[in-house]
Amino acid sequence: MWAGTLRHVRPALSRGVSQALADPSGWNQAPVVVSKLSNGVRVATQTTFNEVASVGVFVNGGIRDEGRNGSGTAALVGKLALSGTSKRPLTALEEELESLGATLDVQVARESMSFQASVPGGNAKEGIDIITDVATNILPSNISDAHIRQLQEGETATRNVISDRLHMTAFRDCALGNTVVGPFDNIASLGEGAIQEFLGRTLVG
Repeated sequence: MWAGTLRHVRPALSRGVSQALADPSGWNQAPVVVSKLSNGVRVATQTTFNEVASVGVFVNGGIRDEGRNGSGTAALVGKLALSGTSKRPLTALEEELESLGATLDVQVARESMSFQASVPGGNAKEGIDIITDVATNILPSNISDAHIRQLQEGETATRNVISDRLHMTAFRDCALGNTVVGPFDNIASLGEGAIQEFLGRTLVG
């Protein structure tokens, strides 16, 4: 019985390895080069064969940095990041992304935040300029009722809700247990002060 099983498994395994080795993207990748700027920011770069460049800012902070009564602050910051900056108001930001053929995405998690853009390879410099502007020039004054409604009415997959509630139970005595998917307590009362305080602990501090 075991001998028969091995005869069936080994050829399949061999073919899988051969296919992996024959794919240049699996073995001919350039190394990731990490450097450090004078302000302490680490920069990771990698040369790829893709025609689209991915650029991003990754922050070691997230929902865990919310105030005790600030559930929803991080999620609101994620919405504000897509609402324009002092340099690029919303309309200008959307037009620039469209003209470049680029996409912009912001993700907020319990312990991290990411700001990422995908742009055609020849526009990587412009993509870096956009993503750093979006990540470092979030405007608390852009808060609107529309942002609050989006967070209150957004639908979430059942699996994510279950995971969220487990975290809330396990970490109910600290901000790490604040909800990721909502409903968010007191979010309607969050103002610019709460946003500024959060940004000071994560993106600025």
